[in-house]
Order: sequence, then structure tokens, then C-alpha cells
Amino acid sequence: MNTVQIYLDEKLDIEQLKKLKQLLLDISYVSDVEISTHDPHGFVVEYEEHHDMPVLLIETLRGEGLHPDIISG
Repeated sequence: MNTVQIYLDEKLDIEQLKKLKQLLLDISYVSDVEISTHDPHGFVVEYEEHHDMPVLLIETLRGEGLHPDIISG
């Protein structure tokens, strides 16, 4: 498994974070999404190895009008 930590410029509330988590879990190869109510800007995505997964995650989030950055992978 691979993980990537993503930071959002936007501060999301718990309901928005839950919707975001489900959106990412619906992507093929994503196995888990960890969000923290203590840090509404960051989350960790765990995924099966796939060569362009980080790009797909960023494009999906941008498609939702968000401004994501990968801070570790």
C-alpha cells in the first residue's frame, strides 16, 4: 500500500470532510482515507499501487473546486 498526505487551502467542516472522504473512497484503488477533526486542512489517503494515483486525487479534488497540495507521499 502507498499513502499520500494532502493539504487543502480550504477549511472544511465535519460534514464537508465526510463527503470528501466518501468521494475519495469511491475512486478505484483507494483503500482508506483518514481525516482529522483537529486539522480540517489535511488528510491521508491510502491506495493500492497505481502509477498516476496522486495526480488523480489532485484532479478529483480540483474538480470539486478545492485547492489541494500533496505534502508527502
